[in-house]
Amino acid sequence: MGGQQYGRRAIEVGPVGSNVAANVQRIREARRLSTRQLSTRLAEVGRPIPASGITRIEQGMRRVDVDDLAALAKTLDVQVAQLLLSPSDLSIEIRIGSGGEGR
Repeated sequence: MGGQQYGRRAIEVGPVGSNVAANVQRIREARRLSTRQLSTRLAEVGRPIPASGITRIEQGMRRVDVDDLAALAKTLDVQVAQLLLSPSDLSIEIRIGSGGEGR
């Protein structure tokens, strides 16, 4: 996977970033959306990413920041965790609570 250049040092996409890349592509294709259609929907929710940017995300060549992540989850109608986790981890129940719940 590639990385974005900032100055002279490339910032590589890590394992969670790779999960996001694969999940965005898998979910987009399952929804039968082109990169152009997803781009249009992202612009409608106030987070424009060009179709070429979505392709670069899916290829692991563009990092996704938290605002991108939230917009992608909203636009693809999934929870943020569904973009972050590997497909094998998606079978694990995700609990969000306070205190010692689920420990």
